[in-house]
Order: sequence, then C-alpha cells, then structure tokens
Amino acid sequence: MDTERYAIVIPFYDGLETIQALVCRIIEVFSRLSYEYQVILVDDSADEAKNRILNDWFGSNTNIRLITLPKNQGQHYATFQGIKAAADRIVITLDEDLQHSPEEIPTLIKACLTGKFDVVYGNRNRRDCRYWVGRMMLALCFPKGPITTSSFRILRQEFVCKLSKLNPEYYEIEGMVYHLFPKYGYANIQVERTGRSNNKSSYSLIKTFFLIINLIAHYSWLPIILISILCLFIQLLLFGFIGIYAPLFMPISSVSILALIGYERKNTA
Repeated sequence: MDTERYAIVIPFYDGLETIQALVCRIIEVFSRLSYEYQVILVDDSADEAKNRILNDWFGSNTNIRLITLPKNQGQHYATFQGIKAAADRIVITLDEDLQHSPEEIPTLIKACLTGKFDVVYGNRNRRDCRYWVGRMMLALCFPKGPITTSSFRILRQEFVCKLSKLNPEYYEIEGMVYHLFPKYGYANIQVERTGRSNNKSSYSLIKTFFLIINLIAHYSWLPIILISILCLFIQLLLFGFIGIYAPLFMPISSVSILALIGYERKNTA
C-alpha cells in the first residue's frame, strides 16, 4: 500500500501560534510512514501579514502547498478548496489549533485502508452533553447520516473525486458529504489538550446556531417533512370545519404527500 498518496488539508484563519508545530508534527508522522504526502494549507485569513509569515515558514518546502483565498469565506469553504486541490489523493482534514493530534493520523489511515468506508471520522470517545445533543440532531435531521462527526476525518480518493465536483449554494462539508450518501466509519482517537491557550472553540454560540440552521435548511429534508405534516394537519381540520369545501384545498395535501414520498424514496435508495 506504499503507492497511496495523501493530502492533509488544513484551513487557516488565526492559528499562527500553533500552525508551525502542527505541520512539523505531520511531517514527523509521515516520515515514519511509506506514503507520498502533501500538506495543503488554505489561508482564509484575508490578512497579508499572516500570509507573508506562512510563505516565510513553508514556502520553500516542496511537501507543503499554500492556497491563498482572496477573502475570508469560512472554514468549510476553505476546507472544500483544499479538497478540490487534492482530488487525486486520499484526503485527511484537521483543524489548525492542535485540538486533533497528528499522531492519530495512522489510526485514520488504518481504518480507511480496510476499503469498507468512504469517510472515517476521528471519534473522540466523548460522551458529554454536546456529544449527545449533536448525535440527536444528526439522527433527527440526517437519518442515514453519521452518528457523530469531526473535522478530523479521512476521505477515500474515489469519494474525494465525487465530492470535489459538487457546486453547492452553501458550503458545509458534512452536508456535502451526506448529499453523496457515503459509507461512514469511525476510528477512536485521543483529544489533544495543548491547542488554543483558552481551550475554547472559535465558533461562538450564535455562530454555531446559524451554522446548524443553515446545514438543516440546505441539506436536510426535515423542514419539508415538517411543512408537509403541517399541511396535512390543516387539511384534516378543514374537513372538520368546512365540510364539502375542503377538497378545494387538496393541492396542499397533494404537494405534501408527494414530498413525503420523495423523501422516503431518497432514503431507501
């Protein structure tokens, strides 16, 4: 399997204090493996000073590719641009802040090389409130989706090729992955505790809320299902209150029934 080619995609925004250590540790990991690799840094900071620093640090290394985005467009867009640039490779993604240990990369690779999965997530073995809320949301909104997700993931090369061809209206990696109905896998990893000094997520509560809302709105059938059920309920009420005139509102029910049938067929395909 030493012919496998890997790309490690890292979206960069504000991680100057950790990015050097992260890249050095990735290089050290692959120095012990027999795989060809390339680290792809996607600079989403829209900051010329930071970009100059990244070029000074990594510009001369042939195993590191720096992609500079003209303006800040978010972590998921930046990650997708890195994935597109590595469409001919197995792709590993992880965050810039060292919350994911690069030494766990071989664990993901081992799970991926079984050939059973299109995408393998690093499972943190965390069972706190945030984990269970996230799992409940995934089960409700994405019934055939993963049981848990992480930005520390590995994507099989054939799946990367399919993913890179998408042109969505809204960029959210998990939604885009779900859209292709992959085979999900999980690998148990350890959580790094030496990343950001304050150990806080870069996503505020409000930002996380709108991220979830946009994910559901663009990639889940849940809003359509809820609207369809509401329309059917209104139709039943109309039969009760206005009797023979209720059939005038049958188009509402027809659309609702067609939507529910479409949902069922999509999830049983």
